[in-house]
Amino acid sequence: MSTNTSVVTEFILVGFSRLADLQGLLFSFLTVYLLTVAGNLLIVVLVSADAALRTPILLLSQGTCLCLAGSAWACGALVGLGHTSFVFSLPFCGPKAIPHFLCEIQAVLQLVCGNTSLNELQIILAAALLILCPFGLILGSYGHILATIFRIPSAAGRLKAFSTCSSHLVVVSLFYGTAIFIYIRPKASYDPASDPLVSLFYAVVTPILNPIIYSLRNADVKAALKRTIQKIGPAGI
Repeated sequence: MSTNTSVVTEFILVGFSRLADLQGLLFSFLTVYLLTVAGNLLIVVLVSADAALRTPILLLSQGTCLCLAGSAWACGALVGLGHTSFVFSLPFCGPKAIPHFLCEIQAVLQLVCGNTSLNELQIILAAALLILCPFGLILGSYGHILATIFRIPSAAGRLKAFSTCSSHLVVVSLFYGTAIFIYIRPKASYDPASDPLVSLFYAVVTPILNPIIYSLRNADVKAALKRTIQKIGPAGI
């Protein structure tokens, strides 16, 4: 028995086209994303230009830093390749419009005309490993930090430490909270109206907060920026 279906070989990202009143908001987020790229490039340039910023902290060696960064990149690449290979081995024979501004895995699964239970289980397990575990470790480490802060005798010192930790925790909670909401749930709960908006937080908002809070507020980075500007300014030409 034949079926009147066709194989989909291409997809269309419809983004927020159905939400005309949010087009200005999307443009604003695009501007924020460009600022994020510029901010991270500035940090890369500063670290490359100033040797003082290339010295690892408190307890970390250069080798440990490289291993941590390499592990993060490798895990992200492997998970991405795994999701891609599994998803695009499934049949797509229905609509080809993805109700998102990127090829989000949950949005792509909505277009599969077959059983996706194995893929959903894979996504939840990967998210539990790569989202819940780091989030738990971060919260645990900040628990120890807060316990140390409470032992600071100076009220001004405690306030300064709380100010730094609170901003860090806000960004961490915003990133992991929205990621948990998107990935650790069944496909049937996907909402094409609200989910792309939630994805903007971990795709656009937290990336621009990261360089500001973790780097550009740092006294050493500010000093390095000042030295670099002086080098390339009129006095250094």
